[in-house]
Amino acid sequence: MLQVVPGSGRGWERFQLEGRQEGGGPGGDLRALTALDYENPEHRRGFSFRVQVSDVTGNSWQDRHHVDSAWVNLTLVDANDNPPTLAAHHVYRTLPEDTPTGTRLATFTAYDLDGAGETNMTYLVSAASDPGGKFRVDETGTVWLVGGLDRETNAAHTVLMWAVDDGVPPRTATATLSVSNGVFE
Repeated sequence: MLQVVPGSGRGWERFQLEGRQEGGGPGGDLRALTALDYENPEHRRGFSFRVQVSDVTGNSWQDRHHVDSAWVNLTLVDANDNPPTLAAHHVYRTLPEDTPTGTRLATFTAYDLDGAGETNMTYLVSAASDPGGKFRVDETGTVWLVGGLDRETNAAHTVLMWAVDDGVPPRTATATLSVSNGVFE
C-alpha cells in the first residue's frame, strides 16, 4: 500500500501514489493530479511532502513496524511554453511623405510569462514586409523610420514586427505597423 501523507507539507494534495501494475516490480509512481505550471507562483515555490509505504493491508499505517516513509521535494523547471505578449498588436500611422528619417513611429513592448518575466526579448522587422528597408526596430521595441517615404512609389506600408524570446526553442509574437503616406496641403 502506498499513500501521500495528508497534511504532511506544501502541495501534498496535488499528488497521488499509484502502485505498479502486476509484474511491474515493487514501488509505485507519483503522479500530479492537476497540471503543474512554473508561471503559477505557488507552484514555482516547489513542493515538499511525505509519502508512506506499508507491507500489509488494513490499518497498517498505525503499525510503525510495517510502515516506512520518505520526503519528496519537487522543484519545477521553467519550460518555454508561453509566447511573448505584446501590449499593442496593430498600430496605424498616417505620415506625410516628407517625414524625416529618424522619426519614432511606434513602440511594441513585449512581456513573457516564462522565466518569471525576466526573459530577454529581441525585436525584429520582417524583411519580407519591408523590402525597401525603410523601418528599423531597436532593442526596446521602438520602430523608427530610417528610409524616405515616397507616395508615388508606395502609398502604404504594412510592416510585421516580431518579438522573439530567449527560450529554447524561441517563441515569437507578431505585431503590425500600418503606415500610409497621406497627402497634406
